[in-house]
Parts: sequence; C-alpha cells; structure tokens
Amino acid sequence: MYNDFEKLLYQNSSGVDIDDMCEYSNERAIGYDGEYSLFKYLISNNTFPHSKLLTTLNIPVYNKVNKTTEIDLLLITPQGILVFEVKNYRGTIYGKDSDASWTQFFVSASNNKFNNPIRQNQYHIDNLCKLIPCTKYYSLIYFANRDCDISRISYDDDKCKVISQIDLDDTLDSIANQPTIFSNEDIDNLFNELKIYSNEKDNPEIYSVVQHKNLTEFKDELTNYFNSEIELIKHNSNNELNKVKHKYIRRLTILILLTIFIAIFFISFFSSVAKSANQQAELAIDAYNEMFDKFSEVSISDIELAQSLLDITNLSIQDHEYLVGSLVSFTITNNASNAYLHFNAVSKDKKAVIYVKLKDGT
Repeated sequence: MYNDFEKLLYQNSSGVDIDDMCEYSNERAIGYDGEYSLFKYLISNNTFPHSKLLTTLNIPVYNKVNKTTEIDLLLITPQGILVFEVKNYRGTIYGKDSDASWTQFFVSASNNKFNNPIRQNQYHIDNLCKLIPCTKYYSLIYFANRDCDISRISYDDDKCKVISQIDLDDTLDSIANQPTIFSNEDIDNLFNELKIYSNEKDNPEIYSVVQHKNLTEFKDELTNYFNSEIELIKHNSNNELNKVKHKYIRRLTILILLTIFIAIFFISFFSSVAKSANQQAELAIDAYNEMFDKFSEVSISDIELAQSLLDITNLSIQDHEYLVGSLVSFTITNNASNAYLHFNAVSKDKKAVIYVKLKDGT
C-alpha cells in the first residue's frame, strides 16, 4: 500500500509517473528513479517535526527572461531550506568543488564526464536567494545508487555536503540540531510561495493534511485516506455487483417460469390429444361391440343349411391381432335374384354375429 500511495504522491508533486519512467533506460529516467528513492525516504523520515517537500521546481533565473533552472528536491524545515541535487550514478566518482566537471570512472567500461553538481546546486541556490533572500540554505549533493563510490571527491564541507544513502540519517540529524529559524507558519507560507514553480497539484483531499501535519503524520493520514477510498470503491462495487446479480436472477427466474409454463402447456396439450385418441379408440370398440350385440348368433352349420336359399362363398374366419374376437369374411349370393353381398365382420368366440335381409324379404 505504501508503495502505491508514494508513487501517487510523487506523481502529484512532480508530475512524473514513475511506473512509466521505469519502462525507459535513458539518463532522464534513471535520474527520476534516483529522485524518487530520495522522495520516499524524506516523506517517511521524522527528523523534522514540521517540514514541507517540493520536487522538480523550475525557478526563474535572475536577469534572464524566460529562463529557468530545475531543482530536483527541496525540503523546507525549521532549520532552513535543504536543496538537493540528485545523481543516480554507479562507479567511482572523481572530482573537486573547483572543477568544472567530474568523472564517473568504470573499471571495465568507458568513463563519463558530467557537470560539477556542487556548482550546479549553488547556481540553484543563488537564484533561490533572489526569490527568498536572507534565508539559510543547505546544499546537499545526493548520490542515490548503492554501487557508487564518492570517497574520491574533494570539497569544502562547510559550504555543502556530498552524501550517499548511508550518510542521509546522520546528515539530516546534524541539520536538525541547528538553530530554528522558521516557525510552522513560516514553513507553510514558504511552501505556498515556492510550489507555484513546481508541478505540485492542489489536491484538497490530500493537501489539507500536509498544510498542518509533518510528513510522517501526512503519510499515515494519506494511507488512511486511500484505504477508506478503496473500501468505498469496494463497497460501491459490491453494491453494483449485487444489483447486476439481482437483475439477472430476476430475468433467470422469469425465464425458468416461462419455460415451466410452456412445458406444462405442451404436456397438457399432448396429454389431451392422447386422451382424446384413447377415447376415440374406446368409442370405436364400443360401437363394434354394440353392433355385435344387436346381431343374432349363427353357427357355421346354420350357414351351411341356408345354402338352399343362398350361395355363401369365400368364407373366412380368422383371429385378428388388433380387434376383439375374430375377423369373418364371406360373400352371400341370392339364387333367386342373382344379387350378392360381401361382408366383413367381427365375431366373438369364432361365431359370426350377422343379420342379413335380402330383397325378397328373406
């Protein structure tokens, strides 16, 4: 969490997204990485009870129109204003405070020359004095990389300090023991006066804290602020998620009910069709049975005796698979009128149940 809010705070102060810068390997990106490491250290350090930090200040150059010079970091403390020039170099650094340039020495690579940072930072302070005169300034040249040896640098430590990571605590403690020259109100006023030269954004939710608290308290309250914002976002997200869930649950419920209704409809429909078909079949069987009951029973021998009056041919009596009883089929010819009838009927117990009325009344 601290890592995230420190990045956000640095971006709010400097206008630099450190994550974006990490994607590059050029000198400027490396420089921002060194400045960010010092920024993180200073906002978590509680050496000064009340202090204000600014980054990437572009202050006007005295007697030169539209020309500015950039200060990496500036810390306003009760003991004075600390002006940092940050270098994120590796290797061994050779140089004197009187040299125009210093050398970055490597055993297995080409050496690199760069501008004397003591002179560079003094130039910043000289122009700051034109904006805020009669103020105690501390010039601090900070080498951020752990793989940097600054033991070969020669300078007057009464005018400035050339330090590395391991020197930070002792250097700040030494300055904190100096006489106090700024009140808390003075520090707030200096901060407001100088922040117009930085990329500092007026964020009321954040900087209402920094105006009245030291940096450690600021960090704690800022952490609480972002934690509460995150909880609020989670709460709102859960509410939105629940709304979406309820919405789709309602839709799913309606869909399920509709599906059940359609299923019941089709089941009822086909059930009624099946029931109707069964009823029709039962009615047909009943009609057959009713017809059979109306006929008198005659045997095969009775039919043979009637042949004196009638010719009965094509007689067939056989069991039927789908009907009750047997299927009887025969043809009756009236010898007197040469008329004939052909019958198909169902018998019970292999007895034909038939009434025949001929034209002559027989």
